[in-house]
Parts: sequence; structure tokens; C-alpha cells
Amino acid sequence: MIRQRMSIGFLLWVISFFILFYWTRGLLPEGTFFILLVPSILFLLLKDKVSYLLLTIFTIVSSLAFLYMAFVQGWSTADQWSGIGIHGLLLIHLWAMYTFVTSITTLSAMNKKLGDRILELEEYVANTQVLSNREFIKQKEMIHISMVRKREKGFLIYVGLEDLPGYVKDTSFVKVANIIYHSLRKHFDIVGKHDEATVVFLLQSTNSAGLNVVNQRILQKLSYIFTEGALDRISWDIEEIGYTEAKAVQGETSQ
Repeated sequence: MIRQRMSIGFLLWVISFFILFYWTRGLLPEGTFFILLVPSILFLLLKDKVSYLLLTIFTIVSSLAFLYMAFVQGWSTADQWSGIGIHGLLLIHLWAMYTFVTSITTLSAMNKKLGDRILELEEYVANTQVLSNREFIKQKEMIHISMVRKREKGFLIYVGLEDLPGYVKDTSFVKVANIIYHSLRKHFDIVGKHDEATVVFLLQSTNSAGLNVVNQRILQKLSYIFTEGALDRISWDIEEIGYTEAKAVQGETSQ
């Protein structure tokens, strides 16, 4: 339905533009018609409700403007019919433009939402061995049940990257996640995506000394790719889990 509406809107937009151009050729400067591209830019930048309000305002104002010119200039019947036709085409052009642009933004939003849903359902983050948030939660629950049954304890560690400088932030998630993955015990500990800027990993059957060893190992590897200032901006939130069911401990681990 959206694609069909977008196709119709684009077709009406193009047809109305060329009819307006040739109908008023010689009456208005040719450059005037490039002003009609301005609303399309505004429709892309503004929210749907604001764009619709802008379009409604233009419809009302342009109608009043044509009526004013007709009375002031004393248009003949032929001029009035010509003005009605030009104004009608202008409105068709703008409404078609609005329909086309809003259909594009709606389709883009739907595609993004679908892409996010696909990523959510995948087991691993793209190009890594890091578990997706959904898969991590599922495996964490199974491991937690096993730890409680065996009277073992462990830790959940959240590594936050949201405070990193912008020039390294975009590529940091995969790098940090891969370093953590290769620093843990394979087929025993797990690492996953908590959100867009947070890596989470689970250490099972581990005490505080073991936790410190793992964290220092990870920090040492991170120091090879991050500056000291960047490392200071990486936050570490630690939560004890397992048989003891201790309360969450919040803190930042420094090198």
C-alpha cells in the first residue's frame, strides 16, 4: 500500500511540475519553479504533523492570495479560469510531493524497524561471536539456574562505552566485544550485547579474585587500542549472581 501510494505521489508530482512549467512559461521566471523543491526538503526534515500543518497553511494562504490578485487586478473570466487551473495544479503538485516524501520516510522507518527486529532474533551480533541481547538473556537464565543448583556464584559485568569520544565510539563496540570474547573461557563464560553502547559478559563459578584477573586481562588488551583517556571513560558495572544472590555492586574499574 505504501509503495503504491509513493508511486502515485511521485507520478503526480512529476506530471504537475511539467504542466505548471509549460503552462506558465513566459509569465514567471524559470528559476521560480525551483522554489517548489524547497517544500520537499522541508517535508524530509520536519515531522509528519508539522509537514501536514505547513501544507495546510500553504493551501489556505495560496487560495486567499489568488482571490486577492483576482479582485485587485480585475481578472477576466479567462484569467480566472487560468488562475484556478494553475492554483489547482500547484496544490496537486504539493500534495503529491507531501505524499511521496512522507511515504519514503514511513517506508524507511518500517525497514529500520524490520532490520532491528531481524538483528534481535539473530543469535549473534553481526561479524562477531558475541551473543545478541535476546540470546544472551536466554543463555544467562539457564546458566543462572545451574549455578544456583550447584551452589556456585559468578558475576555479570556491564562494560559501558557511551562516554567514549565520538571518533572511536562508532567502531568501539565490536572491538571491545571481541577482546572480551577472546579473554574468557570458551564454552563456559558468555559475552553478549546489552544495548548499542554496552557489552555484557557472564563469569560463572568465579570468585572476586578470579573476576579481578579477568578484568585486568581485558584492560591490558584494551590498552593496546585505546588511549588512557579513552579507557578512563569506559564504565564497568558489576553484579554478583548465582547462589549467594548478592545485591548489585555498581562501580567503575580503573586500570
